[in-house]
Amino acid sequence: MVTMSSELNRIYYEREKERKEHQDLMEDALLNFNPSDEEKAIYAEEDRLYRKSLKQELTEEEEHNMCGGLR
Repeated sequence: MVTMSSELNRIYYEREKERKEHQDLMEDALLNFNPSDEEKAIYAEEDRLYRKSLKQELTEEEEHNMCGGLR
């Protein structure tokens, strides 16, 4: 019989393994990456927009939590 705890542990370790594999792939890609100045500018802008969206999500989550989790 599979318990809820063992199932959650299995899912956690699968996701952790996937995260580690992704991180390793990204590190390998960065080691072999040599962008032009134009590409660097594009990536910087995309990163800025991504970080801005994360801040917005965090703000919305904080607002949600301040309202007692009710929306």
